[in-house]
Amino acid sequence: MPRNPSLRAPRGVSVVLAAASVVAAVLVPSPARADEGGSVGDGTSSGDDTPSVTVEGATSEREASASVSTLQADRAAVRSQVAAAKAARDHQFDKWAMAHLAMGAAKEKVEKAALLAVQAQQRVDAAQVRVQEYASEAFMNPPALESMAVLAMSESEDAGWAHEVLSISADQQSRVLDELASARESAQLRTERATRIAAEAAEAESQSKSELESLEAQLREQRRLDAQIDQRLDAALAEAAALREVDADAADELESEERALAEDSKAASGGGSSAPPATSDSGGSGSSGGSSAAAVPTPTTTAKPKTTTPPPSPPSGVVTWSDVTKVGSFWVHRSIASNVQGLLSAASSAGFSLSGGGFRDPASQIELRQAHCGPTYYDIYEKPASQCSPPTAIPGRSMHERGLALDIKSGGALITSRSNPAYQWLAANASAYGFFNLPSEPWHWSTNGS
Repeated sequence: MPRNPSLRAPRGVSVVLAAASVVAAVLVPSPARADEGGSVGDGTSSGDDTPSVTVEGATSEREASASVSTLQADRAAVRSQVAAAKAARDHQFDKWAMAHLAMGAAKEKVEKAALLAVQAQQRVDAAQVRVQEYASEAFMNPPALESMAVLAMSESEDAGWAHEVLSISADQQSRVLDELASARESAQLRTERATRIAAEAAEAESQSKSELESLEAQLREQRRLDAQIDQRLDAALAEAAALREVDADAADELESEERALAEDSKAASGGGSSAPPATSDSGGSGSSGGSSAAAVPTPTTTAKPKTTTPPPSPPSGVVTWSDVTKVGSFWVHRSIASNVQGLLSAASSAGFSLSGGGFRDPASQIELRQAHCGPTYYDIYEKPASQCSPPTAIPGRSMHERGLALDIKSGGALITSRSNPAYQWLAANASAYGFFNLPSEPWHWSTNGS
């Protein structure tokens, strides 16, 4: 038998094994960044009587505009926002879930394909050993000598038997060579298939990562909306408290509707928890960004003080009675007294008798926060209204508590409709005196429209 040429293992198998190990490693998503947005600023301003609404994480003008829209829009528009955010979040969650499943299936295929490629290479190695054994045997005992030995046997007169012996030997050697060729072909096919599957798995991993990033973006948007609605509730509760001195029924209705809106929003966002589920191969990254709807510092645990314990000192800049003056029936900050007087005079000339309420002393709100939210500085001045029982507005933040807002009656009746002639006159003229309407409350006019 001629000496078999040098046989080498296919290079593709080692390449596939390396690719499989890389894909298996990359299939584990890197931990997602913790969300830093979504918490609500206190909305206070320094050195300016007109406060600004601040939402942390609003990294663009569009996001800041959306925040103001949520705070000022009517309830139907906000409910539409909530429904749209929930639909977008749910849709993206489904896309991520499908991509994650595809990634898992691809990972299993990579492992199976790599195993089959290894097994095919093992068959090549075994066949190659047998061919080398035959080659060595042929070198030590050339086929010609073997044939002569067979013919020299006593049974050599039986030519048929001798031919059969030589034929069997040749068939065995040929079969070993065929096995080697077949094993090589199989190994090559397995290698190519494993390489292709590894590429598909890498693509599936990339798609899953992309969908996860999109999902986390949706969750950040959901948390921003939750925080904005929480801030809206705080403002509405403060407005209701001030409005109660002017129209108790309207105040009760406002408070009830805004609480219902906040509860519906909380239910739509999954009870305030917004995070993709942890997965077995994600290294826990699925829970990234899983903070509550509004990122809030953990308050210090303290025992409820006795009723005689004074509350912590309020933040600097809180307006007191010494800062306000009365204009008509309205108590307002001294800085806007002339504006209010001008507005009332112009309205009177147009035939409208305006009255109502303005400044509300934050002291009573501080007492309510102590009772409903807790005794610490955080409890009274920082804890979101929705985390109190019952929900209670943060003192000192509303425009009424700064003396910069008016709840207006016309002819002794609260302005509750935009079709009211007094509202229409105000809509056309109030801005000339520095007052702007909160769209969801026809009676409420302030220096910044909130």
